[in-house]
Amino acid sequence: MGGRRPLETVLTRLDEQVTLFHQHYGGLPRAVEADQILREIWIEDTYHSSRLEGNALPKREVRRLLVEGEVRGPLSDSLEIEGYGQAARWVYSAASDYPLKRGIPLGVVQAAHRLLVEPAWSLAPPSDGSRPGGFRRRGVSIAGSSVRTTPPIALDGAMQDWIERTGPEPRGVHGVQHVADMHAWVERIHPFADGNGRVGRLLMNFMLIQRGYPPAVLNSTSRQRYLRGLARADSGHCGGLTELIARAIESSLNQFLIPHLAGDARLVPLAALAESSEFRAPYLRNLAISGRLRAVREGSIWLSSKAWLDDYRGSRSPRGRRPRTPPAGSNKPLRTTR
Repeated sequence: MGGRRPLETVLTRLDEQVTLFHQHYGGLPRAVEADQILREIWIEDTYHSSRLEGNALPKREVRRLLVEGEVRGPLSDSLEIEGYGQAARWVYSAASDYPLKRGIPLGVVQAAHRLLVEPAWSLAPPSDGSRPGGFRRRGVSIAGSSVRTTPPIALDGAMQDWIERTGPEPRGVHGVQHVADMHAWVERIHPFADGNGRVGRLLMNFMLIQRGYPPAVLNSTSRQRYLRGLARADSGHCGGLTELIARAIESSLNQFLIPHLAGDARLVPLAALAESSEFRAPYLRNLAISGRLRAVREGSIWLSSKAWLDDYRGSRSPRGRRPRTPPAGSNKPLRTTR
């Protein structure tokens, strides 16, 4: 009975997939407006990150608002979606322009928060008088957490310390693990009057894109696991949060990017091939290992194509078995089952 893969295996496999993504498919598209594939990730990110904070707008209405500008739902929820969509679009485009050695400048943190909250705060500004992009002026607590957030008087120094650590990861630390650690850290600081969870995930994706990864969409159905990961990270154990982010990156690659960037004949990882077929990835892997599906291996990753999968489908009988051929020189008809 197979268990969950160890974190080191998850990260190694992710790096192999990301390398393939850059070498074979050209990496992440830049502009949401110009690329349908990135637009789908943008919509998913906006929907799930907002829903993690309690936004109740259904996904179809999120899509309608972001793509068509139509508002159908509570105004407060719609303004939150509008703000997150604007901020995420900017993050996706801008992150590659900032060298990794610079980390995340303060101006990026402020711009991401300003774009995020401006629509909602224009209707209902916070009671402490905070401005979009400005640090909070009162103490706050994190719901459901015993972590003490940074007092307002210490926010400038705490954020400067955080910013200085957002550049290249320390030697021996994986990039995704470093991003997870930075994400948990900025959530503990809680620098803003509102929007800390959402802006923290935007900054997380900013750091991932700087490192060549696609955005990670943390699914709202994994909310409890996400909160447990943050709580464990607060105690110095970042493995659970790191794995959650790594698997979300894998999902972006295999669900959205690779299947749509590859043509029928182009080789893709089996996990990506499974997303656009009726088969699950472990089943395809067994077919590849047994030689029933034409595939090649690159590192630990098996690659096949839509065309080769179609060949496999054609080799199967309606009952799922290969058609048998009679021995040479035999006129005996094949026996079939009905």
